Amino acid sequence: MSISIYIEPITNGEELVKKLLQDEFGISDVTSGILFTRLVKPYFDNFKDSTFILAESNYVDKVYRDSYYHYYSSKLPKYKRDCVRLSFFEDQISDTDFFNGAQHPILQKKYRGFIVLRPTDPFIIGRSIVSPYLLKNNSNFISCISKFHTTVNGVKFTVKGFPHSSQDTETISCAETSLWAIMEYFSNKYSNYQPVLPSKIIKTLNQVSSERQVPSKGLNIAQMSYALKEFGFGTRIYSKQQYAAEFEGLLSCYIESGIPVIMAIDNRHRGGSIGHALLAIGHNKIEDNQINSLVSYKTSNTTLAAGLAAKSIVLYDYDSITKDFVFIDDNHPPYQKAPLS
Repeated sequence: MSISIYIEPITNGEELVKKLLQDEFGISDVTSGILFTRLVKPYFDNFKDSTFILAESNYVDKVYRDSYYHYYSSKLPKYKRDCVRLSFFEDQISDTDFFNGAQHPILQKKYRGFIVLRPTDPFIIGRSIVSPYLLKNNSNFISCISKFHTTVNGVKFTVKGFPHSSQDTETISCAETSLWAIMEYFSNKYSNYQPVLPSKIIKTLNQVSSERQVPSKGLNIAQMSYALKEFGFGTRIYSKQQYAAEFEGLLSCYIESGIPVIMAIDNRHRGGSIGHALLAIGHNKIEDNQINSLVSYKTSNTTLAAGLAAKSIVLYDYDSITKDFVFIDDNHPPYQKAPLS
């Protein structure tokens, strides 16, 4: 199996991606153009103009291979087993840099992560780790990130970011994607957690499901909570209906503590038909004027400890500050910022 390597500035990204989709996946010229515009271009638009892309064909991706062997290989249409990986560097690179050991520290400083393109047209965005530092606007938010080890052109690199993938609508919906991403994050950050692949999520939920799990119909809150509990977490479920005005403060408290949270949203109670799961992983940076404008409140007749006189204490609730949260949403590029509303 031969691997083709391409290096191009991001300004040539459209031509490169279209060529790869056509040559590696057999996608037509018209369809490849549509897929780039709808799915890949929004990512590239967020990246710095100095970005360079190194593309590798015939890439074996662990997440897609798991889905392939447990599902796609048995389908009547013939799906390819291999993917394409796009690796990103913040400045110019050349192929010879990877064969010069003295250049590795320089390449490492430039390395900003990768996106996997999988042969599941039209859902081609697969496993991705993109550093926030690759984004044009990366200085106005903070988020949970972990260190990931990978290779590019046969050379080892590390990148810090948050896992991201789009759903393929067959083996993983938005819910399974959120479960995979949160386990990928925790397993790389803490040694007592293990990563999970789509087949393990399906196998785990088979124990509590009365129907087959694939093609995926999505998961409800109880199923997601059960899966996380089986993966080693002490899960809790909070609903906006139950906690009302306190809900956003609770979310903010978890995020401020460095804990990414799976959020489930829907509009079906308003007559809609949308149910969706995504991850909240951070928030925009808080400005001094936002802290200065906090309204204080006093607790009266509070006994601090045994033997101390009761006192009134002035409190400021940091989590009451109105802010944008940072989301990982499989329908959008990573690190989307929006208010909870």
